Amino acid sequence: MISSRIYEWIGRATVQLAWWKFGRQIRIAGIGAAALLALGAWLISRREPPEG
Repeated sequence: MISSRIYEWIGRATVQLAWWKFGRQIRIAGIGAAALLALGAWLISRREPPEG
């Protein structure tokens, strides 16, 4: 369909524009999120189970 090609083109152009304009911020946010996830997983793995 022609309309699906147009929607696909608009979507790809929007993503390209977002990466061009905000690529650095997106990368920094992704690295920060991954670091927080790793820290949380490490903290959970180091937790002592309750006695009882």
